[in-house]
Amino acid sequence: MAQTEEKSSLSKELRHKMVVTIVTTLVVIALVALAGFVFFSPRESEVIGHVEVDEIRISGKVPGRISEYLVEEGQMVKKGDTLVRIYSPEVYAKREQAEAMRASAMALNRSLAGGGPAEVQQAALQMWQSAKVTREVAQSSFQRVENLYKEGVVSAQKYDQARALVRSAEAAEAAAKSRYDLAKRGALSDRTGTTEGLVSNMDATLKEVDLYVSEGTLTSPLDGRVTDIVPHVGELVGTGSPVMNVADPTSCYVVFALSEDRLSGIRRGTTLKGVIPALGNEECLLRVVHLKDMGIYSVRKAKKPTGQIDFRTFEVKAELLDKIEDLEPGMSVVIDRSQLK
Repeated sequence: MAQTEEKSSLSKELRHKMVVTIVTTLVVIALVALAGFVFFSPRESEVIGHVEVDEIRISGKVPGRISEYLVEEGQMVKKGDTLVRIYSPEVYAKREQAEAMRASAMALNRSLAGGGPAEVQQAALQMWQSAKVTREVAQSSFQRVENLYKEGVVSAQKYDQARALVRSAEAAEAAAKSRYDLAKRGALSDRTGTTEGLVSNMDATLKEVDLYVSEGTLTSPLDGRVTDIVPHVGELVGTGSPVMNVADPTSCYVVFALSEDRLSGIRRGTTLKGVIPALGNEECLLRVVHLKDMGIYSVRKAKKPTGQIDFRTFEVKAELLDKIEDLEPGMSVVIDRSQLK
């Protein structure tokens, strides 16, 4: 009888401990869930945006290799400062070709103006030989470009330009050969005007080539800060390929994204107050200047479980009304929604 009572007492004590353990476990789980809800749930009362600036992409008109950078990332530059130099051997080769053609045309023009048949023939021969050399140089350059094109290094545009130069050089050689044949027959004695036009044409070609040569030196179009430098020194860049970006510090603005159910009270011209955590919660004033639907690829928010109504996301752009020292692109700006009520 005593043993039975002892077993019953132990059973009650065990059940009591189990109940206490279960209750304690449930309380702990509830507290953890409550803490997670409080500390990790999104704060709908705040809108967080980021500081952005306009960036100008620096690129060149002529292909070539980066030969030298005169600036570094993060450096402030002035409008007109030289940023980078690009070396393009094809452009310099074309200039040498144009100079040789012009010299030959001037020699032929002088011989036609005051020389006899022998001088005319010699000048025509020199011009033909110069055009022949030009064609050979163009073919060599085209061969190199063609090999790089097959390897995928240069663009199709660069390949087409090199092929066009070869055809142009071949046509010039053929024309020079025809002039030489005419000179041998004594048919160039009255063609001074033609050679003068050729000299003028070569002058215009030289001016065009000089413009391309100047494009090998890229300068800053504005006062700003260099943010990104893309290729390394020695790398190839094509026509229009980005070399670096220069940020315009005067174009500072804040961008944030909101679903349309949170756009109440926000219109173009609305003034907002915000704080910048990175600057010790410094206060700032913003004015909304643009609202834009971010498109079908942005996050949508269903109003009902059935998904019958979806809220689209809008990009809101606001300009800073005050100049803030030490403000950098990418910094967060926190806006309290309560001010819109």
